[in-house]
Amino acid sequence: MESIRGSGQSLIGGIQCEAMTDDWDSIGASPNIPQAPGRICQTLSFQDATRQTLEYIRGRKDGTIKSLKCKYPKLNHAIMGGFEWGTILAIGALSGAGKSTFAKELRASFRDASLNSDIGYSGIVYLSFNFEMLARAQISREITSGKSIRMRELYSVDSPMSEETYEEIRQFVEAMDHGDSHFAENSEDAEVIARTILHFWETKCRDQNKALIYEIDHALLTKGRDGESEKERIDRLMYRLVEVKKEIASKGGGSFGIVLSQMNREIRKPERKMNPQLHLPSTSDLFGASSIEMCADYIYILHSPAKLQIASYTEVGFPVHFDDYECDPPSKKPMIYGLLVKNRTGESDILFPLKNRLEFFRLDEYPDEEFKQLLQ
Repeated sequence: MESIRGSGQSLIGGIQCEAMTDDWDSIGASPNIPQAPGRICQTLSFQDATRQTLEYIRGRKDGTIKSLKCKYPKLNHAIMGGFEWGTILAIGALSGAGKSTFAKELRASFRDASLNSDIGYSGIVYLSFNFEMLARAQISREITSGKSIRMRELYSVDSPMSEETYEEIRQFVEAMDHGDSHFAENSEDAEVIARTILHFWETKCRDQNKALIYEIDHALLTKGRDGESEKERIDRLMYRLVEVKKEIASKGGGSFGIVLSQMNREIRKPERKMNPQLHLPSTSDLFGASSIEMCADYIYILHSPAKLQIASYTEVGFPVHFDDYECDPPSKKPMIYGLLVKNRTGESDILFPLKNRLEFFRLDEYPDEEFKQLLQ
């Protein structure tokens, strides 16, 4: 059982190019007339497009172009071996369902040399827009995950940490390989975020042949203009991010974006919880659903049905709890499912059971045999 397919609608994504000038009569039929008074869309000839396509196919064949692999083998398989450069991943979830943890797991994967030792770039620059948590909270979560130490112990809540434990943690932190990583902690609007991403690529990646990975946590916390709705704020952010990925790609660069988004209240409605056919989340359950669905290349939604008091998940009757014997002491925990609701490079509506280790800020794909036992 490689993956579980859920029912869902097929998704169509794309951006429609709009005219950038008000005076088309002065331009005429050719897009390259120098006396044109306004901006026009940049164009690519069919011959250049086919040449780029064949170069990409050749690069994939020869192994000089590789996808960005994550720690989840089944997800990698579903998305053509990994995430493609020049794409955007949107991660959605209700509060406390693991979206920040899932993003952390991806970041750790991308730095794992056993997964991404030869990506076709000399290195990766990481840029994290932390609008929800402080940077030290992000690093604390990585310590918790890497050392299997609970946050209460890390922060000396119940009793002071021993000097010996602190020294172990200090050595662990100093040994952490984060490469060229940066944090932006102050919320800004879409234009400032877009300019910052482009600035980092231009100054830290372009001449060094490095790729850029950026993360926005989360979309709803970006600043808006006066009178701008939450949806308009997210729309503007997503449209700018598409422009950014296109700009970097047009200059021969590689980027990968991760955008975290809250889910709206639709999935909490009683009619959704009572009808197994409506249990699975969809793109319409995200804040700013229309622009995220249109602009993101991948959409992955995390869902913990037990948090909504669902006793049996979907028509199949998937479990909503599991007995975690790796815990000390063993305990019953809520199941977490990941649903790939959009995949521009392949099939979508694929459900992935995940092992909940959120006390250590970890999420693992459930082994097939173990999950089959839960279904019995």
